[in-house]
Amino acid sequence: MLHRGIKINFAHRTFQWNNKGKGVAGVHCVIIDFSLFNLKKSKIYSYDDVEDEARQANIVSEINPYLVDAPYVVIERRRQPLRNVKSIAFGSMPNDGGYLLLDDHEKNKLLEQ
Repeated sequence: MLHRGIKINFAHRTFQWNNKGKGVAGVHCVIIDFSLFNLKKSKIYSYDDVEDEARQANIVSEINPYLVDAPYVVIERRRQPLRNVKSIAFGSMPNDGGYLLLDDHEKNKLLEQ
């Protein structure tokens, strides 16, 4: 859409949609107004908490796809690092010989302290 010149004129950042039914799913929404022209005064509606009402509407010069007041810059996916660095081989796997892992007894003792 961005490559075709479509602009974002206003956006509601993430908020929670509710209804009064029983056992309803938790649904988070964003609302985005798209057009082929740019308004002089675009608006971004922000929420302190997804369950609250909109805090305020900020008037901004431009809304990018990340729903912030910034130029249209999109971070593209890449499979190779930008520089010649070691690859991440283990991700978030604990690889410290078990020294940072706690059993329930150790965790509870630490929390008491």
